[in-house]
Amino acid sequence: MASDTKTESNRKLQRLVGQKYVLLDGGSATEMVRIGCKNIDNDPLWSARLLKTNPETVMQVHKNFLLAGSEVLDTASYQASVQGFVDHLGVDHDTALSLIGQSVVLAREACTETGCDAVVAGCVGPYGAVLHDGSEYTGAYAEKITREEACVTCDGERFSDAVRSVVQSDQVLAVGLNCTAPEHVCDLLESVQHLQLQKGVVVKPNSGEQWVRDEGWIPGSGCVSLGNQVKTWVDRGATWIGGCCRVYPDDIAKMKKELDRL
Repeated sequence: MASDTKTESNRKLQRLVGQKYVLLDGGSATEMVRIGCKNIDNDPLWSARLLKTNPETVMQVHKNFLLAGSEVLDTASYQASVQGFVDHLGVDHDTALSLIGQSVVLAREACTETGCDAVVAGCVGPYGAVLHDGSEYTGAYAEKITREEACVTCDGERFSDAVRSVVQSDQVLAVGLNCTAPEHVCDLLESVQHLQLQKGVVVKPNSGEQWVRDEGWIPGSGCVSLGNQVKTWVDRGATWIGGCCRVYPDDIAKMKKELDRL
């Protein structure tokens, strides 16, 4: 059975690699909030808690994005870690591992129930996500923090250098940016055009709204419509396109319409 599953996954991956464009999903946790889970933003486990307490909602969110056209589903495990589950759910080590595995099961079941032939991608957050202090938004856990500067990562490395390093691996199918403000996307894409990447170039920005620790998302703070930016991103080399925080199934459906036109 494990061999059959691996073969099927490889088939799906090869299909995506052969496509001109790939449509990703949006922000799972913020979609959970939209459909009624109001306490996620103040939870140290964020959406990962629902893997234990409300798996039905996790699956429904996956279905919502699949029905909007997503070809890749991120599992609801961004904020999941063994230590986090032990500390904040009171479970043991083995149960914590099982819950992380459950995130894959739920995504696959959503594909089966909707009849969508999507790829399930295991979502692993940065180190800041494990700290449960919001520092994944600021990079404050890095060794050195630079001033706000286009095309430079939080630890001072040029984005193009990071991309060049990552794409050297044969295991990497696509590389790009995630949960970045839309205003930075074009500069970041242009900064890697000289690399002439032969792999997928990922664009998965947030809505542009501001997130403040202990307050959450500030509605209307720079929110932009992403659907009408798809062609601009494609013209600058983007091929795997979706969204992150506060990017909903309706937004993904608009992106699909734009990609279909292209």
